Amino acid sequence: MINILKLVYDGKLSEDDAYEAIDEITDKFHRDELEGSIRGNLKMDIHEWTAYAYGIDLSILATWRIEGWPRFCANCMQIINYDDGFVILDGEQVCTKC
Repeated sequence: MINILKLVYDGKLSEDDAYEAIDEITDKFHRDELEGSIRGNLKMDIHEWTAYAYGIDLSILATWRIEGWPRFCANCMQIINYDDGFVILDGEQVCTKC
């Protein structure tokens, strides 16, 4: 397991190297050589994994983990209810109502 976002945030792993590490873990998963999930092996929670799946840059995601997630939708400025979900558009977090 690798705490990928912490390593990126701390500057111990470049974003390019982090993407390579994710590719390696994903390849192991597809070859049935990985114990557990890809998300679990990267030590990402469900919200981090969702944001990653939407294509957010790892450096932004790492910053959100350490410094705090956006509270407001970048489009309508309403408070984001994470239980309702969210999307990432152009690198910004948007509520599902928008």
